[in-house]
Amino acid sequence: MDIVSGSADAERAIGRVGGGTRNGTYADDDSAVSSVVTSDDDDSSIEEPQQHVLRAMESNQLMTRSISNNEERKKAGVLPRTGREWCIVIFAVVSIVAVAVAVGLGIGFYMISREDGSPTNTVDRGNPSVGDGSGSNTNTSPTSSYLDNDDALDIDTEIFAKAIEYHMIAQEISSIASFREFAEDEGSMTSAQQLARDFLVLKDFLPLELSDEAEEQDNVTIVPQASINNAVNRGAAYLKTSTPAYRVVQRFVMSTLYFATNGTEWETDERWVEAGVHECEWIGVTCELISIPAFTLLEALDNPDEMPLDNGSVDMTLERMVTEINLPENNLGGELPMEIIGLPFLKVLGMWSNSIGGELPLQLGNLTRLTSIHLDDNEFVGSIPDFFDSFPDLEAVTLDINGFTGQIPPTICSAASASLEMITLSENNLYGNIPDSIKKCTNLMRLELNSNQLQGGIPAWIGDLVQLENLDLSDNELSGDVPTELSSLIRLKELRLERNSLSGNIICEFEDAVVVSADCRNGDALSCSCCLCI
Repeated sequence: MDIVSGSADAERAIGRVGGGTRNGTYADDDSAVSSVVTSDDDDSSIEEPQQHVLRAMESNQLMTRSISNNEERKKAGVLPRTGREWCIVIFAVVSIVAVAVAVGLGIGFYMISREDGSPTNTVDRGNPSVGDGSGSNTNTSPTSSYLDNDDALDIDTEIFAKAIEYHMIAQEISSIASFREFAEDEGSMTSAQQLARDFLVLKDFLPLELSDEAEEQDNVTIVPQASINNAVNRGAAYLKTSTPAYRVVQRFVMSTLYFATNGTEWETDERWVEAGVHECEWIGVTCELISIPAFTLLEALDNPDEMPLDNGSVDMTLERMVTEINLPENNLGGELPMEIIGLPFLKVLGMWSNSIGGELPLQLGNLTRLTSIHLDDNEFVGSIPDFFDSFPDLEAVTLDINGFTGQIPPTICSAASASLEMITLSENNLYGNIPDSIKKCTNLMRLELNSNQLQGGIPAWIGDLVQLENLDLSDNELSGDVPTELSSLIRLKELRLERNSLSGNIICEFEDAVVVSADCRNGDALSCSCCLCI
């Protein structure tokens, strides 16, 4: 039944029953109508119309409430109004889900590409990539994976590797064998020099912020700029053939030192052979800003006979150069490499209380700026090189508690007669006489030669070393009378002569002596009124 007509019928019925007139409105046009209903006096005649009217009114109220509720829901946006609207809703939901999935996948691929393509700041030191001795990359590691697929870069890295090798060999910083012999046998140990070369060529890189500075200074990198731009957080090669030769040598030498002394087993190797970190930032290393020849590695290859020095014939540039290496009590092992010759500005070499073995490299004699050599309490063997006449500014040499054999070098005081203050060679296997050259070290304050197999007598000229505060000649094979000139050593705080075959009398005129010990018990040939008799 139509709602409007039903409502009108009800209105009319009411009007008929009530016997009066009602004004009503139609829902379609709001027009006013007037109905005049005539009432009948017969009660029975209106009973049936009343029931009909009540049913019509109830039906009309239920339908009106239902329509009203649906209209309110539609207005509130709770339900779509049509099938078309339902399609739009479903499409919108699917689109949102698709966009979310795409964004998630994009982020995931981006993070994976970063992990696979970017060089890290740490090196896999236990298994660095090694070459076949030719400079080519035959076994790359994840830290150098960004180099693997660039043909142009492979050529450049091979050139750089060969340039490093050739220059080190031409300047007698390294040897052919160090780069070749270990790599010829498959599965053999890789040399420290090969590891250092591969680090420089395959793994080392310049951080982007420094790479930008290098570009401003017109330093051409061996890594194509396109390769740098295609990776996130990638830097240029740290060194290149256009780098000053002294800088290339220094980083190669420091890296070789790390691998040659078992760097992976050090107590602390903070920042050593870390890609992109200047060697002057490595723990235990001290540098100074020094003017060096500006000629490049490639230019040096054209002049293999000698390295140009600061003689006014070449341009100079300021660089941070290594002047001190202090790595005491750090579990260094292996051997001290000959490549240390490539640190011409080194002043202090301090590696005491480690486990470095092998012979002391003769190349140390080329480091003419050395002021301190502290290599005591290690496992060095062989004779002490006679290179001390190369160190005019030497102040201290401590080589005690090792396994050195042979005689004390006769030139130990020949060049540093005015500067040398400390010589300690105790607890080795040295023999022979106390060399006369020591008398030239007139400023010597500490002389310890104990626990060797030194022979002969105590020379009288020791009384001329008036600055001596500590003199230890104990536990040797010395014989003869103790020279009376020892009484001139008025600054002595410690004098030890026990466990020898000495005789005579020790004159006790030492003003500040705290310990004086000798073989002076009853029956011994030596007498001493101020000694602790052993």
